[in-house]
Amino acid sequence: MNILQDAPEGQELQLKDGRKIKNAQQLAETLETLSESAFHHHVSNEKNDFSDWINTVFQDNALAQQMREMRVKKLMSKQIKARLKNLKEGEPLTSLRK
Repeated sequence: MNILQDAPEGQELQLKDGRKIKNAQQLAETLETLSESAFHHHVSNEKNDFSDWINTVFQDNALAQQMREMRVKKLMSKQIKARLKNLKEGEPLTSLRK
């Protein structure tokens, strides 16, 4: 599955508040306004639902690994947007610039 596309039906990411995220761009935009409590419901020292979703649905292991340790939603959003921008500009899906 290409990270530039929508997740297949039934594999959307459901947030604590009930919203469903269909793609990585929507996740990046949602992270910017998501409440801290909702963010920390999905991201803690024990789990990172956002990273897991990116890895499982889109198989973008490089981005998922970078996201896994992030605990700040704006930094996570920025990382996702940078990855999408690089891919749109022709960067191979298997690489990730730092």
